[in-house]
Amino acid sequence: MTSDNSPVNADVGKSRGSDPYELPRQVSRSGLMLRADPKRIDSAVNPHVDRIFSRQMDLSIEVPKEHLVDLAETFHSRYRANESVRMDALKKIYDQLGRPKEVIIVLYCKNFFSLFENWLASCASHNIPVRQKVIAFTLDTEAEEKTTEIGIKNYCIDPEIYAEAGGASAFGDLEFARTMFYKNAVIADTLELGANVLFQDVDMIWLRDPFDYFHRYCRDHDLYIMFDGPNPMHRPLYVNTGFIYVSCNDASRALIETALRNSASIFQCRSHQKPFNQIMACFELHNVLAVKVLPQQLFLNGHLFNLERGVCEKAGDWQNDGYVVHYSWTGNREEKRQKIEKFGFNYLPDRHSSQDADIRLAADKAQ
Repeated sequence: MTSDNSPVNADVGKSRGSDPYELPRQVSRSGLMLRADPKRIDSAVNPHVDRIFSRQMDLSIEVPKEHLVDLAETFHSRYRANESVRMDALKKIYDQLGRPKEVIIVLYCKNFFSLFENWLASCASHNIPVRQKVIAFTLDTEAEEKTTEIGIKNYCIDPEIYAEAGGASAFGDLEFARTMFYKNAVIADTLELGANVLFQDVDMIWLRDPFDYFHRYCRDHDLYIMFDGPNPMHRPLYVNTGFIYVSCNDASRALIETALRNSASIFQCRSHQKPFNQIMACFELHNVLAVKVLPQQLFLNGHLFNLERGVCEKAGDWQNDGYVVHYSWTGNREEKRQKIEKFGFNYLPDRHSSQDADIRLAADKAQ
């Protein structure tokens, strides 16, 4: 694995140069150019603000340490150095899919491939067509090969070329934080294809097609995102970035660029949600971005499914009314497996049984 302070490829040069890509708690130039939509002022969070008047943002996070800023610049340098080749590959994939107006993107390493398969199986079980909308971003060649074998279009963020990520053992470890850099990066890339983007984590099942909901009810906002429950870490909007539907427009692109260019904050707090919540709130506060937090009884997050207390009453008749279930609020893969079994999220019984999980955990330890 690449260490935090290791140099990038020789053709990239030093990660911290005269023109750093990281924005230290600042809004991108594309964001500064935005102006509020007059139609939204009356119902805006702050009706007196019609522009982003300052570059500086208060992210309520400790200022990133120098070595983490260096790490972020390394990730940026390698990612930008391969932009032309990567975008050519993504454009080809998009053409092969038939250039859909909406693209579903996922990001995972080999350790989480089975969860991606489980999501696909949930869609097939409920007759939801998704394969012609999916682009998978894999973080290693094994995940790439397995994804190709099941017929899903994918692009590999090869650790021999890009800064290495994936392989997280627990929520919030450094490998998890490194992976979260790519969440913003792949959303930004896919928006450049001209499509609306649904990014989702792989620990998800679908019960009904969420695009039916988006097409019927989601017309006046730039971004639609899942509620994360009463988690004070993710104030002020309390959203979960494991399920985000992003409209392809200038406001959304500026938001994602700003989030991407503040990646040192992800490494500092080892969370994608915490800085993203703050950055998104800044954009919404200044009336340049309209955000809708999705109803939690329809787009169900992991806080509604507790291993000790069971299903929360707020979930309602989730099996009939719900669109998607995100079995988040877990610390590691073992807890996810327990939720899969306890709440009936398993659409691949032979892949997520207790016996199979024990075999995989033993294999992981042996490696």
